Amino acid sequence: MAKLGGQPDSATNQWFINLNNNPSLDFQNEGFTLFGKVLGDGMDVVEALSSAEVFNLGGVFSQLPLWSFPDSTVGVQPDDCLTIDVARKLPAKDQPFLVFVDSSDEDILTATVTKKQSIKLKAAKGASGKATVNVRSVSLVDGSENEDNFDVLIGRNSSGNDGIKNKKVDILVDGGTFDEPFYKFFDVGGNELENFQINVKKTYRFTRLDEASTHPFYLGDSGFNQSSSKYIKIKGDGNFENGITGSEVITFNVKKKYRSEFKQNGRLDYFCTSHSSMYGSFLIKGAESVDSLDPQLQDAIVPVD
Repeated sequence: MAKLGGQPDSATNQWFINLNNNPSLDFQNEGFTLFGKVLGDGMDVVEALSSAEVFNLGGVFSQLPLWSFPDSTVGVQPDDCLTIDVARKLPAKDQPFLVFVDSSDEDILTATVTKKQSIKLKAAKGASGKATVNVRSVSLVDGSENEDNFDVLIGRNSSGNDGIKNKKVDILVDGGTFDEPFYKFFDVGGNELENFQINVKKTYRFTRLDEASTHPFYLGDSGFNQSSSKYIKIKGDGNFENGITGSEVITFNVKKKYRSEFKQNGRLDYFCTSHSSMYGSFLIKGAESVDSLDPQLQDAIVPVD
């Protein structure tokens, strides 16, 4: 922006185009503000304008660029001056770039680009979980590209304990540690779930917080690295010998005909499939509380190297 000499706050509506790098303008008059860039072959126009000769006609016209010196008889004519014939603001749909977008999980979220180059996101009906939206823009001027991404969390911030119906309750599992309780659990809003309880009427979907790759996580009702009983249903990635890491997912629920029995007599344990010492139990809603570790499983625990 153009300023008056010695007046650093005097910039209004006049501006310059740099023909060369001018680092001194970063400090002169307390620095100048750069607010735009000439794109593509636009500098050809700027170079043509800069080729005009500058004349001193006195007064406010001491630096007047003209294509030719004015005739002394008729003075400066319109054709002598540098003029901009047309200038227009590009509407959004005519911006000099294209936008491309995609979702990492279209079963949860779809992402599209509108005619006005806006990004439109739509969650799948009844879906919950996390999807990553990848955005790429391509300049129509010089072909340069930029990429970025962001995460979208879909679903209620629910621990599954409020009694409100929900097809799936999403639970995020952190990277785990060797210290009890070994794992921490979070809802889709990133809130830690303390005293988390399993509701036998609900279906739970477990994923790793920040796609943790440490301490493969799994769960079951038959002990460490053992196939689960007929009472529960587990689907998804990994298994009782190779738990989930990264973006892997497992879904768990108690089969309807066994809910009452499981509520009273069953247990649901979680463990790291790589370390048998990382073994704990979920509380079952409505059941009597149990110790974090079944004494009968103690013999299966081996020390960590």
